[in-house]
Amino acid sequence: MGAFYFYLPMQRLIWLKLQKLKVFYPNLLHVTCLAHGINRVAEVARELCPGVNKLVNNGKKAFLKAPSRVAIYKEIMPDSPLPPEPIITRWGTWLEAAIFYANNYEKFAAVVRRLEDDAESVKKLKLLIEERSVQNELIFIKTHLCFLPECLKQLENQGMSLYDSISIVQDVKSKIIRIPGEKGKRLKSKLDNVLEKNVGFKTLEQYSTILTGDGEGNEDIKVEMIPKFKYAPITSVDVERSFSIYKHILDSRRCNFTEENLEMYIVCNYNA
Repeated sequence: MGAFYFYLPMQRLIWLKLQKLKVFYPNLLHVTCLAHGINRVAEVARELCPGVNKLVNNGKKAFLKAPSRVAIYKEIMPDSPLPPEPIITRWGTWLEAAIFYANNYEKFAAVVRRLEDDAESVKKLKLLIEERSVQNELIFIKTHLCFLPECLKQLENQGMSLYDSISIVQDVKSKIIRIPGEKGKRLKSKLDNVLEKNVGFKTLEQYSTILTGDGEGNEDIKVEMIPKFKYAPITSVDVERSFSIYKHILDSRRCNFTEENLEMYIVCNYNA
């Protein structure tokens, strides 16, 4: 049985485990994290804009531990922070970096032209800023995708109602659908694929319309259960935050943590 589980696709494995849990928790729903799903759409945008991806990567490297380059940067762009550094574990940061370059392209190009060719990243940057395709990709991102980072941040908020959370996802969907061209089709296809596989989210959408008084129920929906879904989460952000907190609390370097102190520490983090 162990080998059987090992070779199953992850979604299938989760589904099987869910069916077992439903024996004890019949109202249990499995909803794939919507923030993660929307971030997958943002990753498609990165694939569609390879020139911008190179610009972001080399822009980050060029000013790392390089005081002389930073001084030139501050001279030309005194009111701007250094180019943002995308973080893999923080959703939307790559798009934020791309939008930064779109907003400050001419000034950043002037900085790059002033730099000496003493590093491979600088040489690549000088080629990239002259490529029209890179500029077109930045224009595309700025025009059609600048709303995504803010939507991801909103979905990460705690205590949101089900209606508000679903409204954000529906707003993202409506804006993605309106993106023209072949890139727009790729983004829409990815979003449709993400939402189509998320069966639990479809159920929550139905519950949300019932909670607002506009939807219609059926015999499978229990009246006393629906109100309990008012603040149902559609992301796993809180769970991932708890993992980070527990990792910090249960650090191997903590040798004198008593049970009483551990209890108080957990309570403090929970209330925070």
